[in-house]
Amino acid sequence: MKGIVSVSTLSCVALFLSCSRETPLEIRNRLDGYLITEIYITRAGSAESGPDLLLDSLAPGASDTFAFPAGSYDILAVDDEGGRYACRAFPLSGESMTLSVLPDALDEATRAVRAEAAEAACRADMRCLAVAEAMMTAAGGRPGTQAEMVEAGFLPGDDAFRCPSDPSGSGYAISTVGDSSYTVACPVSELTGHGSITDGVASWDAGE
Repeated sequence: MKGIVSVSTLSCVALFLSCSRETPLEIRNRLDGYLITEIYITRAGSAESGPDLLLDSLAPGASDTFAFPAGSYDILAVDDEGGRYACRAFPLSGESMTLSVLPDALDEATRAVRAEAAEAACRADMRCLAVAEAMMTAAGGRPGTQAEMVEAGFLPGDDAFRCPSDPSGSGYAISTVGDSSYTVACPVSELTGHGSITDGVASWDAGE
């Protein structure tokens, strides 16, 4: 009889529309100092990574929006230095969603390499500052602050030395005792273990 549609048919149509409707997924770059240059989105558990879906790099704070049917997805973002940030089995339920790419999601291998590089850079900075302190003491009779060493011409600039692991960018901690003793310390050494240099002796060389 015309004009009659069974409940089962309506249910199938509703199910089809629900499954075929695409869900907006916004991916936002919450990294500090890194561009996101690649994004891969595949069904959860898929052996294939699929194509790179990102047309333009995402600067920190920027985002791009993609659309996929409801389901569970594996999402991989890659930064401009090759760091990989993975989110496994991310659920898309049909409602618009946002996924923030955070530093905590960085893969362990890249995290270890970057930590090692930051440690080497920080310790090289502290050695330069220690040499400048030695020259300052020899020339002026006492160690000085970083600004004083810049003014005396023993350092290239007051902002030239910053620990890469310090998000505040506040510079190294320099303390002096009397007219001859000084300590140059990483400002976040308690977190990183980068150490310090006292009167030319590095804590990591002294076995601390």
